[in-house]
Amino acid sequence: RPRQPGAGTTMFIAWQGTQAADRPMDIFTDLSAAPARCTAWNQTHDTLWAHSAMLAKSQSDFLEHWKKVEGVMRVEGQAEGVMEEVSHVVFTGHSLGAGCALIAHMLALTDASASSLVEDVYFESIVFASPMVWYSPNGGAGGGAGNIGDDIKEIFRKTSVNYVFDQDVVPRLPGLPYFYRPAAKQMAKSLLSHEVAKKLGVGDHTKSKQIIDQIAEVGFDMFSTFLSEDGAQGTFEELENYFHLSKIVYVASKPGGLAQLMDPNDFKDCCGSFDDVKDQDYKYFLACHSFFPDNVTAELLWEFKAKGGTKWIRFDPETSKALSRASRMGKSTETYKVGKTEYEANLDDMTQTNLTTKRTRDIRCSFDFGSISTAAAASSTPISVHPP
Repeated sequence: RPRQPGAGTTMFIAWQGTQAADRPMDIFTDLSAAPARCTAWNQTHDTLWAHSAMLAKSQSDFLEHWKKVEGVMRVEGQAEGVMEEVSHVVFTGHSLGAGCALIAHMLALTDASASSLVEDVYFESIVFASPMVWYSPNGGAGGGAGNIGDDIKEIFRKTSVNYVFDQDVVPRLPGLPYFYRPAAKQMAKSLLSHEVAKKLGVGDHTKSKQIIDQIAEVGFDMFSTFLSEDGAQGTFEELENYFHLSKIVYVASKPGGLAQLMDPNDFKDCCGSFDDVKDQDYKYFLACHSFFPDNVTAELLWEFKAKGGTKWIRFDPETSKALSRASRMGKSTETYKVGKTEYEANLDDMTQTNLTTKRTRDIRCSFDFGSISTAAAASSTPISVHPP
């Protein structure tokens, strides 16, 4: 059950992303996207399935490392002779590791074998560029998580967040083929053009580039059938049943852009189709997947929709602090005053009600990470974003 972090030690449990050089089997873990049931939660949530290979890896890691984790959780923080039990566990990771961390979060909440030890432990997951690891049979067309119990959706909505940067392909895998199929085509053609130019020793002037692009196009057409509208269409329709349960912090690569905190279904609706940018280099997509914020505890920026429904206006600092505190505590509602007027914010529906007039308006929250330029995102080095 979700609890709030109290006195005690916080433990971070982290998974690495794909490390093909050190662990060649990671590639097969990434690609094995067939869904599977899990005995840990099947009795209570039989329509919640998971990415089978990441589920297997998470369960294997539990078997291998749980005794060590258990020992640390029982007694931790022995500074100056003070012994403190772990009261707060954060699962984290990047890419493949992020998917494993999310499944581990679910296992910790539902696995009966761990329940006696973790009864009073507050679990969270803070992950980066996680793929869609959750699946529901026939669920994709109906909104993905629509068949899943409200209790587990509510827990993940309050205790799990996934950071996604702009056109990163991985967080759209495997459930958003209308994004990653055209994105993969563009990446492959860009990479082929780059490799052909390198092999031929040709410069980047216009005529040479046109010839190189034509050669790359021929090579690409030889293996692009699987990514076409007709190739494996039934498979892609099944893959659309994958979805996110975590809240998404979506960072758009544009000057002055805000990192939007959004519901997973909103992410699917607004970020599920590919925005084709002419001549976008494959390195850009790789850079998107390398993004890490410097700080994930930046203050939330709260706004309400003005009368007329077109403009968003920031709340005053005191109200923002109250709403941020309520959000971090996992509260569903928060009551506060602005001047002499009393309001109630519903943090599930993201609405605010004037308790006198009963007028309701939409609210939203985001993280202000400052200016993020497209040029910086397109570099080949990981991106650092500094909260104010």
